[in-house]
Amino acid sequence: MLAEAFEILREIQARGRLAVIVGGAVRDLLLGRPLTDVDLATDMPLAELSSLFKTHAVGRSEKFDTVVIIRGGRAFEISRFRQGGQE
Repeated sequence: MLAEAFEILREIQARGRLAVIVGGAVRDLLLGRPLTDVDLATDMPLAELSSLFKTHAVGRSEKFDTVVIIRGGRAFEISRFRQGGQE
């Protein structure tokens, strides 16, 4: 799972954008727990993500600038970096 996440990060970073692993996966890695999912965050606009990857909408994705990318049979949620005040 982590290898696929790093592939996605490299593809985004190769286009001059920032991308990082976030959320529970970071905690689980630090605590030595098995990963159940890996979420990502980026400064790449969703339209650009959609031109680079096949993306899928999730829940309230428009409100939170989040899409899902399938890689290696796994789903990775990727969100745009958030600025304070978003609910």
